[in-house]
Amino acid sequence: MSKSDIVGEKQEEESLIDVASFLRLLWQQKWVLLVSTVAFSTVVMLWTARQPKVYEAIGTLQYDPNPPRPLPGSVEDISQEAPSYLGQQEFYKTQNQILSSRVLMERVVEQLGLQANPDFLYIPEDERDAWEGASISEAALALQLRLGVR
Repeated sequence: MSKSDIVGEKQEEESLIDVASFLRLLWQQKWVLLVSTVAFSTVVMLWTARQPKVYEAIGTLQYDPNPPRPLPGSVEDISQEAPSYLGQQEFYKTQNQILSSRVLMERVVEQLGLQANPDFLYIPEDERDAWEGASISEAALALQLRLGVR
């Protein structure tokens, strides 16, 4: 047996001893590890439960600059020129303004009843009993501030 074989065997034996001693140490401290893990998990769970719920969605809308015409041929359309880049940008800007308009926000709030939803308006739990709801315009403003249209 060469000297390098003996050194290799000793290193392997020492690493096995290190692993065995480490496992023995873990077993001796199992209750400390278990209590620490349960306590940490409980604190994280309680902290997470107290956080306000945030709902977020991202969507893509495709605008059709040439919508179907219900009266083909009977109404003359004078805007049949080839669309320019600036004209298309103006079209998209107009559509985005419509999507984020106050009138549309009020219609959404009214249809979904968001003016009466304390979660939507971030009303604290201790104030909900006395809270009587918000006006449609207040809820529409809250929705408008959260909506991002690009």
